[in-house]
Amino acid sequence: MEKEQKNSFEELLACLRDIEKNRNKSNVYLIEKMRIGQWLLLGVFVTIMLFCLFYLKTPLLYSQVVTILLSTGIIMVFLIMKDLYNLRLGGEVHMYESGQEVFEYIGKLRYYPLSDLKSKAVKVPKNIKKYKIGLHKPGEKFNIKIVEKEAKK
Repeated sequence: MEKEQKNSFEELLACLRDIEKNRNKSNVYLIEKMRIGQWLLLGVFVTIMLFCLFYLKTPLLYSQVVTILLSTGIIMVFLIMKDLYNLRLGGEVHMYESGQEVFEYIGKLRYYPLSDLKSKAVKVPKNIKKYKIGLHKPGEKFNIKIVEKEAKK
């Protein structure tokens, strides 16, 4: 019996080490975020590139087509960078589900802010029958409602 307890304790310590390692990784991510000045500089750079494209074009048809395609590509790359920076792609938040799985792992209900559900940035998976919704805004007094989906017959 004592050996089983020791093994369980070692597994628990390994889980705690993994949690600490993941917390440190997320801390590094938060430190490495781009500042507003860097975003402004990138925006100025994109604006200069677009200005040069339209200023240097010639009246030839292929030149106009190339200018339009290049300017569209530059803007799309900038917008995709912005979405990926915010951990979004195609309007949906990525990496959100792994955080919800942590709640399940520790035996708690999943938590979804109402604002994220309304904006359709986050969707509750169909297999989840019971979860919490935060009706409050960040920084306000907590107002949480437990939602229970009915089983389809």
